[in-house]
Amino acid sequence: MKKVLLFILLFICVFSLGFSTNLIWWFKVNGENKWLSIAIPFLLYNFSEGENYLLGLNFPDSSDEDVKISENVSFGYVLKRGMELKVNNVYTGRITESSHGIELKIKEFNLKNLKMNKYIFSQANVGSLLNSFVRFLKKDFSRNLKKDELKVMAEAIRKYNSERMKAIEEGLSKFPSSIFLREIYLKELIEEEDYEKIIDFLDTPKTMGEYRIKIYSLIKVGDFPEAEKLLELIKNKTACDFNNYAILIILSNGNRAAARENFMRAESFSPRDWRIYYNYSLFEFMESNNKKAKEEIVKSVKTSFRLPVQIELFKRIVNMSSEISGFGLTTKKEVLLKNILDSISFFSPDENPEFMPILNEEIPVKKDVYYFNEGINSLSSGDYYMSKKLLKRYLFQDPLNDKVFYTLALANYYLGDYKSALVNVETALLLKHRLLYELLRLEIFYRLTEISKFNSLYKRLKELYPANSDIDKIYNHEDFRFPLAK
Repeated sequence: MKKVLLFILLFICVFSLGFSTNLIWWFKVNGENKWLSIAIPFLLYNFSEGENYLLGLNFPDSSDEDVKISENVSFGYVLKRGMELKVNNVYTGRITESSHGIELKIKEFNLKNLKMNKYIFSQANVGSLLNSFVRFLKKDFSRNLKKDELKVMAEAIRKYNSERMKAIEEGLSKFPSSIFLREIYLKELIEEEDYEKIIDFLDTPKTMGEYRIKIYSLIKVGDFPEAEKLLELIKNKTACDFNNYAILIILSNGNRAAARENFMRAESFSPRDWRIYYNYSLFEFMESNNKKAKEEIVKSVKTSFRLPVQIELFKRIVNMSSEISGFGLTTKKEVLLKNILDSISFFSPDENPEFMPILNEEIPVKKDVYYFNEGINSLSSGDYYMSKKLLKRYLFQDPLNDKVFYTLALANYYLGDYKSALVNVETALLLKHRLLYELLRLEIFYRLTEISKFNSLYKRLKELYPANSDIDKIYNHEDFRFPLAK
């Protein structure tokens, strides 16, 4: 378990450019309720989107020294720790109690843009502050959060992992009906992959969320019949339910058509969850439908590149495909794969790709397209070397983007590096077939004096697109300006 967590943590650190990561430090408190120094950051950690690290909970290499000095360090020290972790944002703040009420000030510093935002919350008492802050973080939070529930977590975070679970369990014994503590406890058990304990704890689930957690755990331990029984009790099914039902069918050797139908329904309900595309791709790969499998895994990575297993599955699909393009790519697929893998710090996971049951729908953080847009601008202004550098930087977070490889091909073409241009445009074609890419390939064959390939591709293109005049312009060496991919 520790090895897996370390692997995931390392990947998250390396790929922090691809999605939002946040470091949340303990806050300073002037007043009697010192426990708020941990409670407020925990709420920020628990309810904020993105990959969050909280001092004393899951902050990597968190030392006793960090915990002891947490409320006394300078903001500069906190920023330094954030830069070491390579996070996007760092959060810290101050809580001040007075006879007039209680005030919360939060500093949010974006390390990438070097920009600071400040937020201020003022309420008459602690309870009102907690609930107004939670509703600011999570707009659909409908319950009232009680101080005593949060105190349990504030105390638990100060403890080591083994003692933390015991502290939460003791809190649950005092507040057995606390949905908030039950949710936190179940999160911890999921993190520890203690699915048997989850199943025992959820003997009688209290919410639809708890039903889904039990179903998830039953799938993990292989109790498919019981998981299916509980799934049938969920009337208003979500993308997660359809995804999990498809996995249940597959793992229990059920009807493959039904599994495919459920993946399609899951996609229609949640077209922005990379895990559904990944699972659907793995299913089609297992069914030897490599064309569809490749289409789905490309969607997964373009939606959100989160784990090396996504690229590993893509690599296996391409390697198992006997025909990687209907037009017959001339570059060996090993070279095309290397061209993709060289764009990222890819390292193959230890285990084979496996299906991922889903607990909650993930709405990915929108990709930062700064480097892509700047790469396009550099290409338009004729700075082809800078364009290549910027586009390769963008591939770090979006490695299966056909438009980027096409644009790289254009940059190399204008630089006269036709061999590199061919590799890049055929990489784009490996990812997605477009006539525009074939036109550039036709021109490159001419520039490389590959006359037989030039004539063969021209003939094929004219068969498929007889009315397209651009094909003839390139074939007859007329003036033609290749447009940027849209």
